[in-house]
This record gives sequence, structure tokens and C-alpha cells, in this order.
Amino acid sequence: MENKYVHIHILRSSGRFEPYFKILERTIQRAVEKTADYISLHPIDIVVYDDSRQVIPGFGHGGRTNNPHTMCVFLDPAFPDFEHTIKKEIPKTISHELHHAVRWKAVGYGMTLLERLVSEGLAICFEQDVWGGTLSPWATALSGKSLADIHEKAKSEYTSTTFHHGRWFYGTGDLPRWAGYSLGYQLVGEYLREHADKNAAMLVSTPLQSMIASGLR
Repeated sequence: MENKYVHIHILRSSGRFEPYFKILERTIQRAVEKTADYISLHPIDIVVYDDSRQVIPGFGHGGRTNNPHTMCVFLDPAFPDFEHTIKKEIPKTISHELHHAVRWKAVGYGMTLLERLVSEGLAICFEQDVWGGTLSPWATALSGKSLADIHEKAKSEYTSTTFHHGRWFYGTGDLPRWAGYSLGYQLVGEYLREHADKNAAMLVSTPLQSMIASGLR
């Protein structure tokens, strides 16, 4: 049964979803239901596109939250073992993006670099709490000295509202691909280790300044 708040729109005109339609619809519905066990959802449209240009290169899927009420899932049905992608990757994408939508409605996705790092780190931790398993590769793209160096670079732009999002999160400039996701996951992970009584679901509506005041750094 479709969640009374979340409405799923699978765009079918290309015809390429037809062999997978039932499993795709069922997988998304179950992912929404399981996510709703962790965070309270509000009216949100999930729009699923057949668009190979928008997927993460090499992964056959991608997600984006446009505002508190609209999130997109992009899929390439020609991707090898597409049914596996639906079953294993789409549930995590749904939970990740729904966390963004709920946080956006409560406190915003973020205008500054630090706000966005935290929003992404929380969403990664949340999808891991809900689904477990192996972390998404963007969460662990950097480690050790590489991650420490990126952290130092980020500090000088923490409060910037003119930073280049693609440079920090997609590797479209001089920074490594997925640097922002790895750093966000590290920042939030360290915060949660120091606050064992909290988790990403509980922090979905917590403003950044409150997290800074209680130890985020």
C-alpha cells in the first residue's frame, strides 16, 4: 500500500521500465514504508525517470532532492544486472533522499558548505542505519591523509554560500570525486560516536548550530 503522504510517479513512456515495473514499484513502496518507521514523513512526490544522463557514472542510478516536497530517482534500465540495482541500491537511495526532504522542510538542506556537508553526512548515516550492509562508495572515497587534507581545505569555506557544489561533491574541479560526501560522513560519524544517545533519524530536524554547540567540528 502506498504511504498516505508519499506519492510515487514512475515515468513509463520510454517503455524501458516495463519488464521491471512491478519490482521497481514494489521496491520503492517498501523502502518508503521502512523509512517511515524511522522518520516522520510529510507530503512528498517521488518521481522516477528513465535518464541515463543523470545517473551516477558507473552505477546506473542516482537521486536528487529538489525541495522539501519533490525528490527524483534516475535510472538506466540498460545498466548491467539492472534488477540487482533496483533491489540493492534503490532502497538506500530512497531513504537517503527522504532524509534530505524531511530535513529540508525542518531546517533546510543548507546554503553554506558546512550545512551541506552535514546534510549529506546525516543522510549517509541514516541510510546505513535503515539498511545496513556495505557503505556507499562515496562515503568512503577518501580516508587518512587525503581526507584530513580535504578537511583543512573545507574549514576555510565552511561558512561560504558561494562555494561550488559540484567541485566539493562531484569532483568537477580540483578536488577528488565525492570529497564532500566522504568528509560529511566523517564529520557526522565522529559527532555520533561522541553522542551515543543520538542517531541520524533523531538529528533530521536539528539545526547545524545546535550540533556545533554540542561538539560538531
